Amino acid sequence: MNGKSPYQQITGFCQKEKKDKIIERILYHKFMEELTELKDSFKKDNADNEPPNETLNGYVATLLSANNLTKNIRLAEEELEDALKDKIVKIRRSIGRSNFWKSVLSSVIGSFIFILLLIAIFIVAENQVKSLFGIDGAGKTKTEQIQSDNSNK
Repeated sequence: MNGKSPYQQITGFCQKEKKDKIIERILYHKFMEELTELKDSFKKDNADNEPPNETLNGYVATLLSANNLTKNIRLAEEELEDALKDKIVKIRRSIGRSNFWKSVLSSVIGSFIFILLLIAIFIVAENQVKSLFGIDGAGKTKTEQIQSDNSNK
């Protein structure tokens, strides 16, 4: 190895390739997972003995090679893209449903307010209409009222 830890090597590679932090983390996780699998495989094949340092260094060098890291970046990006697509679809569905019900509720409330405003306008306008057409409280026009007053005399 070149004196850097595997994490530093992965971080340096990702920075050189201009990859996001999430890709760095996925790559490091993948590196640790693959290294653990290689160690476990070695133990299984060698009566539970730990692999010697030379073997471990070979594993690490192979796992941190540019080809392997590039392949793992591609796999990590695909996994991340698939996961995000699934989440986006679920979010869009839930937003669509909630937006529908919000629209229905706002329409009902708007209609109720409109009706209340119409009732208020009719109540206020009733007196204006009566005075405009000369209708008194009994529903008679002023002309009818004068004629009825004259006939009663």
